[in-house]
Amino acid sequence: MPKKDDSQAKGSKRKREEPEEETAASSKKACKVYLQGVPRLCQAATIKERFAKYGSVLDVEIPAIRRNKTKRIAFVTFAKKSEAKAALEEDEAEFEGSTLKVQLSGVPKSSVGSLPSAEEAAATSTKVFVAGFGSRSADEVSAYFSKKCGSVQSLTMPESAKTKGRSRGFVILEFSKKAHAAAAVELNETKWKGQTLAVKSYTSSATDEKVKKKAAAKKSAREKREQAKHEFRVFIQGFPKGVSEKSLKEHFEPCGEIRQVTMPKKKDGALRGVAFVSFASKDQRHGPSMIG
Repeated sequence: MPKKDDSQAKGSKRKREEPEEETAASSKKACKVYLQGVPRLCQAATIKERFAKYGSVLDVEIPAIRRNKTKRIAFVTFAKKSEAKAALEEDEAEFEGSTLKVQLSGVPKSSVGSLPSAEEAAATSTKVFVAGFGSRSADEVSAYFSKKCGSVQSLTMPESAKTKGRSRGFVILEFSKKAHAAAAVELNETKWKGQTLAVKSYTSSATDEKVKKKAAAKKSAREKREQAKHEFRVFIQGFPKGVSEKSLKEHFEPCGEIRQVTMPKKKDGALRGVAFVSFASKDQRHGPSMIG
């Protein structure tokens, strides 16, 4: 039986000895940790120095400072998953006068015993907030994120309360899957045709909830009114020509509270000779049967 060539043997040996650990080139997200509580003036070099003891730090990203925020967030990318997991030792550790919150990027805190913050909520939500797309239309925004992240189920572009028809400069995207929403959040601070996108998980505000409750209350009241119109309604015919809704109402008022009187018309505007009287309760439907 012929012997294997030495180069082939070495090649197969290398394959067997290759670590199962994925590198950042093939799974960058899995090798990244998310930091909260980073001091406002902290530099990327300082963070890299702090986390270098856990492994090879490939990159430190600190998003732009948000207005009126004294603390910042940051992302640290390692060469290996095991190094990123080891860096979780820094969770709750003191760092330049601040307490750090550290977790694997894209993994909700609820899986490690804590509640997720707004930045991580995309892992458990299908909605995201998007701003910074300039003058592009809703269709353009939807198409862009569908191509980049996954199927967009719906898009809401709120209008300005002061200027009707004018966008408030942001949209709410709802994806078909949580993973697609999480992928969209990863596009935060990226460029799109010269514009810097702002993407974060969408969480309903107190104002949103008030608007929803108010709309629901109006709908419920409207449905009750419509139901009342038909629930205690009587059909009337045989009254003299020239009788008006007002005279019908006056004639049947002795029976009880009248909610509405309706006299249907033909296409040409002429009365059909019938009417409907809606009462406030069932017992009030019985009364005079003729109009003098």
